[in-house]
Amino acid sequence: MGKRRRAREYALKMLYASDVGQFKEADECLSQFWTLSNNCPDDIKQYAETLMRGALGHLQAIDAIISEYIKNWTLERIAPIDRNILRLGIYELLYEALDEKIIIDEAVEIAKKYASADSFQFINAILDAVNKKYRCTVVEEKVIDGGCKA
Repeated sequence: MGKRRRAREYALKMLYASDVGQFKEADECLSQFWTLSNNCPDDIKQYAETLMRGALGHLQAIDAIISEYIKNWTLERIAPIDRNILRLGIYELLYEALDEKIIIDEAVEIAKKYASADSFQFINAILDAVNKKYRCTVVEEKVIDGGCKA
């Protein structure tokens, strides 16, 4: 497994723990998480923390985007693992200078590993729709705060 995949999986686990109420603050979550995962290389830790803090920092905007695509559902009805895979994927699509195909593929593969059997299809469909609506060309490896709208 590649370093970025490991970092994404760590970020997902931290987002999940935060989401289900295990931790109140990001710093508390990080501290406890890294205490339990003390053999993680620093570069993976750093990227995982960037993803986790980024997704939490834009949580309100990300959740609003997810809500656009879940007609007749509420965000709370989505399984917590699926919800956090979506949050992570949307954060990367809008705020990280990475290829969208890689982002979506990574989210789908993580969903296949951690979520229920059919969740990867749901996650793929939403991330693909978000990509088509919100993703823009990344200029100078930065996306303006708030993402891009077509």
